[in-house]
Amino acid sequence: MNTEGFEKLAIADAGWTTLFRDPQSKRLIERRFPSSEMQGGGPPAFVELTLDEARAKYKLENLQGAIDGK
Repeated sequence: MNTEGFEKLAIADAGWTTLFRDPQSKRLIERRFPSSEMQGGGPPAFVELTLDEARAKYKLENLQGAIDGK
């Protein structure tokens, strides 16, 4: 998976995690680098988050508006 065409919504964990929105499906996708022992964090992992998970982690008040494209 790559993030081309996704909308970047937020960054957390000193840049090690990024929240994206797929404009077609409206899904929230988080890119993580879980292999901290590897150079550059290793290959990225992509995880779908719920709205509540994204709100809690990224502290975004109007996340629903970003998902709806407002």
